[in-house]
Amino acid sequence: MKKVSIIVPVYNTSRYVEKCINSILNQTYKNIEVIIVEDYSTDCSRDIIKQYSSNPNVKIVLQPYNMGAGYARNIGINYALGEYISFIDSDDIISPYMIEKLVKILEKHEVGISICNYYSFFINPHKYDNTYFQSEKIVDLEQDKNFLLFSKGYCWNKLYKRNILDKIKFPEGIKFEDSAFTYPILIRAEKIAYTDEKLYNYRRNPNGITMLNKKAANSGIVDLYYTSEKLKNNYQLIRKNSTFDESINFLAHAYMYIGALDSLCWCNISNEDRKKIVNYFTYMADRKYDITYLENPVILNNMKRLTYILRIKLLEQLKNYDYYTYYSDKKILDEILEIVSKYNEKRCRIKR
Repeated sequence: MKKVSIIVPVYNTSRYVEKCINSILNQTYKNIEVIIVEDYSTDCSRDIIKQYSSNPNVKIVLQPYNMGAGYARNIGINYALGEYISFIDSDDIISPYMIEKLVKILEKHEVGISICNYYSFFINPHKYDNTYFQSEKIVDLEQDKNFLLFSKGYCWNKLYKRNILDKIKFPEGIKFEDSAFTYPILIRAEKIAYTDEKLYNYRRNPNGITMLNKKAANSGIVDLYYTSEKLKNNYQLIRKNSTFDESINFLAHAYMYIGALDSLCWCNISNEDRKKIVNYFTYMADRKYDITYLENPVILNNMKRLTYILRIKLLEQLKNYDYYTYYSDKKILDEILEIVSKYNEKRCRIKR
């Protein structure tokens, strides 16, 4: 039975982290180590984590300052002793059978990565029972590039062979970092075992990164640009030929468009500034990759969802070629940050 290292970055999740860690320690697969990287939380998360210090299967790394999830995961990899590695977010909960079943299908099919399906929840997680495997399949990415394009870039519902992580690191110092890691790793694995069984409970945390930009102007939007850049850089590290070049361009282009689409959800921003941000992001994306959203299968696939269609329709109403500019990407990003900071300053003044 090979050792599995489960890496959990923790930052300000005191309400949820104990349930997360307990769900990992209750795995039916027993040869595990849990590496908890406490990223200098400002709540009582660190005190909760210290309660596990006497457990021989738990390693605790206490960061002296906050560096972000990407840095924390990279630190966890450095501490890991397992031949297999998994990443779990500290506000999520996993099935007691998740690691056992992911190990089984990974070893059965002799692949580099195994993936399970997941539930999303706000309040009540799904309760698991020990059912039989649901449908499983082997994905050869060279034969099925749509699997790469239409899969989510999450790092957490997967089990990885340690040796395929050698060249790729999580980007550090930016949000939305896991996509820049996950897609190149999937390509490097070449073949993947996938089960439809939902073994991971993903919490839709209202204070999480993916939810923070729904009401207030957020400088994290610029990180979506850097995510696309880091995605391409990591891909170049493992690139053998041009097989996946187009797929990576589609994914990077789509992440830049997310910056435009997410800015539509901000409530406390003027329509003029919203229009400017939307046009800046779409302009940079289309200029950089020489495609439009109507030519990008990643975006078109997402448009199957009604909410996505409505946001695209609103984006189309705001597009205005008068905003297009020959400025460099850096200058455009600086102007976007200046717009966002203006609203953040207003919020701070109100709070004081």
